Amino acid sequence: MIRGIECLLMLEETHHFGAAAKKLGMSQPSLSQCIAALERELDIRLVVRGRNFEGFTPAGEAVTQQGRRVLRAMGDLREMVDRCRPDARRRFVIGIIPITTFVAPLLSALVIEQSPAASLVVEVGDMHFVARGIRERKLDAGIVYLVPEMLRDMVQYALYEETYCLVSPARNAGTPSRPVSWAHAATLPLALLSPEMLNRRLVDKVFEDLGLKPTVRLEGDSILSLLTHVESGLCSAIVPRSSISSLPGIWGLSVRPLVDPVVKHSVGLVMLKEVVATPWGQQLDTLFRSPGVEARFRQFSHIAARDRQQDTEPGRQGG
Repeated sequence: MIRGIECLLMLEETHHFGAAAKKLGMSQPSLSQCIAALERELDIRLVVRGRNFEGFTPAGEAVTQQGRRVLRAMGDLREMVDRCRPDARRRFVIGIIPITTFVAPLLSALVIEQSPAASLVVEVGDMHFVARGIRERKLDAGIVYLVPEMLRDMVQYALYEETYCLVSPARNAGTPSRPVSWAHAATLPLALLSPEMLNRRLVDKVFEDLGLKPTVRLEGDSILSLLTHVESGLCSAIVPRSSISSLPGIWGLSVRPLVDPVVKHSVGLVMLKEVVATPWGQQLDTLFRSPGVEARFRQFSHIAARDRQQDTEPGRQGG
């Protein structure tokens, strides 16, 4: 029943069977089967079906409203059960957005330092995926852009300020370590993240505020896919600075900070306010507020900037 409710709520969010299935990481037939099973269990039709999704029946509307409460109650139940577990069995589930993939291990290390026997699960998705998972108690916490209007019901712990770099084929780079303007970047064929991703919307807004129309040659859903195309010489890419220090296979590319303006966006940890009141939540809150957490993330950011500058200086070659 729980999976059927999850499918129904995702269908309400997307109004499209295929899109709902994709967001849940399942096939469209599987989603339809889960909803049909829920209808059989409740013995009533929930979805108005045609060639496409046409809406919910009155019973379907009622189930979607109550379904959120059911999922929250299940989250509370899981939290209660987890509090009864020995520390050795405690699972910490964190949601991250793709651009934080390379800093997430820092958080994992901090949690393991505090609870050496705990196990960790990392789930990757967009901002909506992470926020929804936290609200439905499927995720303990998330690492995301700190966008206040999307996170009003969450406690936010700032970690570092994300900045942006232009990554180019070395032969087109000019002086590798010299900063480059957003205006110049707009004149190059660019690889950018997909339009539905928040990072892309933030980059688009910079260009829009400057009155610029960039030439977008390639779009992708991961930093690695963008950099692979840069290596081929097809384009340059605009990527978050924190994402480039840990990636293999990009040595020899030019990595230059973007300026005029220097754009910064806050990245941090988030956790549901009501979860902070639980024993495990209080434990995490104490950890997240400790001076060492922000210092460690800030140190990583500085090391990333220094290492990339060194590795792109003329005459140096990364291994």
